[in-house]
Amino acid sequence: MTISTKVKISNMKLDKGTSRPSTTDGQLSSIIRKITTSKKSKTMAKKNKVEFPYTFEFSTPKGRKVIHNLIRAKNQYNSKTIADRLAQLEDPNNTKWHNVVKKWKDDISKGIRTKPNRDLRVKFSMVKVKDLTIDDDIQRDMDPDWVAGIANPKTFEVDYMSMIQCIYDPNTKKFVSINAQHTVVLETAFAHHSLWNGYAGDPMELEVPVAYIETSRRDKARMAFRIFNGKGQKKIEPYVDHKILVLAYRVDDSDEGEAKKAAVIQTINEEEGFEPIPSTDDKNRDAPWAIECVSEMQKHYDTPERWRFVLNTHKRYYPNIKLNIMECDLYGFMHDYFGEMGYDVYSDEFRKEFLDSAMAIIQEFFTTPHKFGNDSKHTQIRFQAKRYNRPPSSKDNKVEDEGSFIYLLKLYQFFGGKHELPSIVHNMNESSAGDLLDHIDSESLLEAMKNHGQS
Repeated sequence: MTISTKVKISNMKLDKGTSRPSTTDGQLSSIIRKITTSKKSKTMAKKNKVEFPYTFEFSTPKGRKVIHNLIRAKNQYNSKTIADRLAQLEDPNNTKWHNVVKKWKDDISKGIRTKPNRDLRVKFSMVKVKDLTIDDDIQRDMDPDWVAGIANPKTFEVDYMSMIQCIYDPNTKKFVSINAQHTVVLETAFAHHSLWNGYAGDPMELEVPVAYIETSRRDKARMAFRIFNGKGQKKIEPYVDHKILVLAYRVDDSDEGEAKKAAVIQTINEEEGFEPIPSTDDKNRDAPWAIECVSEMQKHYDTPERWRFVLNTHKRYYPNIKLNIMECDLYGFMHDYFGEMGYDVYSDEFRKEFLDSAMAIIQEFFTTPHKFGNDSKHTQIRFQAKRYNRPPSSKDNKVEDEGSFIYLLKLYQFFGGKHELPSIVHNMNESSAGDLLDHIDSESLLEAMKNHGQS
């Protein structure tokens, strides 16, 4: 059984020729810092070749039959009738639905509740704005900037204006707005400024579409406002938002800018052999091609080639496990920093000299990017705690977006990697805390670093 001992990184030695003499200040940077900002050729140095101590063991891709759900021709619609959806709902496997129906029937038969009254269903009418009131104890205060945002000429669409939601109080004969006050105020303001095509009369005589329920109970109005503004509603998840944009571009020929960006990203997904999935897709959740971190993917709408590199890198090194969200930043920053330095991040040379070795570190000591990310997180927290003299449990100890990238660069450099590195490798090195590598607590990694320093 091997017993490892924690050794301060500053007391270890590096490969001959790759480090500066050790000093006594305890700072790792003083013994492993390489001059990465010097002006030199962007081709790999062929001299001083030392074999990297770890080799990445590639896996044979398997089980990568991808299901692409968003490939669609123009004007190709997948439609379902209400009868189709009813049949889907009544499937015997939908036990939660059948339990709800049983509960209704049991309660009605016991006299606990009555059948819902269809007469109470929402009604519709065209109502003059002079007959509407807005109670500020039901809705929020009006936000003039929000009205201005809706009216922005670059994005304003009459078609998207919502109907006004109200209660109709039969006692006072008044419509009380419980939602969409900004919309009705905007409609009236447009009439006030003669901006409507088709209406030039008194703004107060303008008729607006109203959906209302008939009641004198103000508590109904308050609860309705909460419901209409999201309380208890099924939110639009990132996948659905992405799907809407992609199909708007591919099927409907939309010229909306964000739709085109989404379609570009989706094309990259398909070309690289991946597919985003909704949160409800339990069947494909563990498929290696499934993208669950859809919101992270959407952040790349303006940087599609960065996203391509993320997918391409994951597929090369981890073809049989699904993409982990931490890989998006890790590979993304590789693309950004090495690209800015002038390297072709897709070249065989870059892969052999840097990527293969960097990924070998992850494989050797952490197995997967997910586990590497967890170790990186806690190593950074310990560094931040020491830096600011806080307990590691403090919520103020933040993990930097580029932290895992810096951590991997430092490990690659420590183990003798020869590829030129971006200067960010010198970050997270403070007089008060030492270097990030001083806060490693993985025994296997510390043992390997100790042995490497003595070799």
